[in-house]
Amino acid sequence: MAKITIKGDTSGEVNITVPAVAGNTTYNLTSGGGDLLSTNDVGDLNNLAKYDATTPNFTGTLQTGGVNVAKVGDNVSTFTNDSGFITGNQTITLSGDISGSGSTSINAQIGSGVVGTTELASTLNLSGKTVTYGSLPSANLTGALPAIDGSALTGVTSTNLIKAQVVYFSNSTVNGGGSYVNHSYQFRYATGMRISGVYNKQSSTSTLVVVHHITARNTSGNFHAMASWVDAGNTTALFRTTHIDPYYQSQNAGAHTFATSYTGLSAGNHTMYGAIGRGDTSSGTGVLNYNENSYDGLGINTNGYSMIYVMEVD
Repeated sequence: MAKITIKGDTSGEVNITVPAVAGNTTYNLTSGGGDLLSTNDVGDLNNLAKYDATTPNFTGTLQTGGVNVAKVGDNVSTFTNDSGFITGNQTITLSGDISGSGSTSINAQIGSGVVGTTELASTLNLSGKTVTYGSLPSANLTGALPAIDGSALTGVTSTNLIKAQVVYFSNSTVNGGGSYVNHSYQFRYATGMRISGVYNKQSSTSTLVVVHHITARNTSGNFHAMASWVDAGNTTALFRTTHIDPYYQSQNAGAHTFATSYTGLSAGNHTMYGAIGRGDTSSGTGVLNYNENSYDGLGINTNGYSMIYVMEVD
């Protein structure tokens, strides 16, 4: 005899005694006329007993009322879809600030006006980044650009342009006359051969770069020097001169350009002078801004010009 003991949560025992019979005999446990358990279910009991294993290995079929409910490898769609989950490759539609629709892929588009200066100001960090852009239509350049002092710019020289100005320009013919001025350092010139202009200096520590251009033709004596000076020009800090050679010019006629610089000048108005003359006590006069074509027939039929150009840098 074999003895099977079934224990439950209630007190007591149910003992089933089955006679030992040789061969493949089937025994059924019945209740109310229906089989609850038979010897053919032993394999299923073995599988159920293994649910607490480290690796689940249920390989049977879960049934209810003789109908398969689920088995290993079933899709989620096998179960009831009361919550409305996606059961296939269905189309998804985005709305709101981003729009778009698709099944396997969605081309999402940010709505117009969604991202503005407020969003960019709080989230855009360009530190250490390189910004690449194409051409910007002039119609998009509206409003006033903020001023920058350039102190945070890199890759540029340390010299900053404060101001630049043409303080004198003329192409009117001027006769040098016969009245002379004996200036500092033996520079002598006819009064009509001098040009001048006023520059307002912005900083007391800046440097002035001054460029003189004088077109002059000699009519008496020879020009040997060209001078530049500031205000009184009575010190070496305020006076500059350079030599010109009349013998290598067309009868002492030509256009002369002279550049120099001045430091240590106070902020405010300063008068810039330029003149062409001599470096001794001899006299030499002529014509400013002469028409070369009317003089020798070889040039363009227009007057020359003279100018003073000032750049202030620090």
